[in-house]
Amino acid sequence: MGAIVLAAVIALAAFGGWYYYDQQETKANLELGAALRTLSAPVTATPAPGETETYLTTQSRSQAAEKKFQAVADHFRHTKTAEMARYMIAVAHMESGDNSEAEKRFKEVTSSSNRDVASLANMALASIYAGSRRQAEAITIYKSLIDHPTNTVSKPEAQMELAGLYAESNPAEARKIYLQMETDDPTGPLAQLALSKIAALKK
Repeated sequence: MGAIVLAAVIALAAFGGWYYYDQQETKANLELGAALRTLSAPVTATPAPGETETYLTTQSRSQAAEKKFQAVADHFRHTKTAEMARYMIAVAHMESGDNSEAEKRFKEVTSSSNRDVASLANMALASIYAGSRRQAEAITIYKSLIDHPTNTVSKPEAQMELAGLYAESNPAEARKIYLQMETDDPTGPLAQLALSKIAALKK
């Protein structure tokens, strides 16, 4: 009887921990949703009828969203949603044009134990590198993403970005990647897209 009672106590404690975590995750998701709505709110000086959240500039909108994402990350730090909030903080900085701070934030998220969020951060970081003439660093990240696909960044997505980066500077390498994509999925839509990209490459 004692063993049964002990098992029941352990199960109840586990349930209580799960229930608390589940409740926290739900609350975090609701607040993350509100922050996402802020980041996509209209930028206008003349709000349309029914629009309750608008901003005069993209920067002011991004700053408002960043505060909300930060609140989610701070208040629900042990949830999966908090990891996504930290990623979105970096996105908000990028939206406002502050690529330096965005790069710093994305780098922090790349070490996340959540591989899906980490890969999103790596993809964004590679984009920043590619846009600031740091192709070698971008190439390293894209290759890693190709070798380690996740639910959020697939192998073909990373291949497409890498090939696009090579398109101007090394069209022969871009062609190899597009051909590999066509070989991997010859009857899929990506094959047709890859072939169209090959046709657009410099000879």
